Amino acid sequence: MRAAFWRGLTVGGCLLAATFFCTGCDSGDDDTAADTSGDTNAPAATEATLTGSWNGIRTPTGGTPVSISLHLDQDDDALTGDGEGAALTGSISGDSVEFTYTTGTTVLNSRTYTYTGNANTTRTTMQGTYESYNVVLGTINGTWSVAK
Repeated sequence: MRAAFWRGLTVGGCLLAATFFCTGCDSGDDDTAADTSGDTNAPAATEATLTGSWNGIRTPTGGTPVSISLHLDQDDDALTGDGEGAALTGSISGDSVEFTYTTGTTVLNSRTYTYTGNANTTRTTMQGTYESYNVVLGTINGTWSVAK
């Protein structure tokens, strides 16, 4: 009889201990859990953009480097902003970037710059080639690089 008593106490004690220590355990049926690892509606990580101020150089082929400053605003794949104080428009597709702006106020002193190149994946540097055109001076080509 004592053996039966101890077996009953041991079994009952285990159930009591299990109940006590598992109070608040997640049974898997509670939808209020904060784990979103499998939630397809969880917010995506913030994607890096080209929006911001950029400074760097433009170097004409065989020429002297010139400082350039850009301010870009990215909305989806469209770029707007200013390049050297002039209105800028362009686009980005993947890492490929293209933008254009025209400096000057008259036909004789205006120059249109067209930049093509690539941005790094973190969107902190860009580089590529450019072409500029002026009615008097003609076309000038070169390379460019900028950083945020």
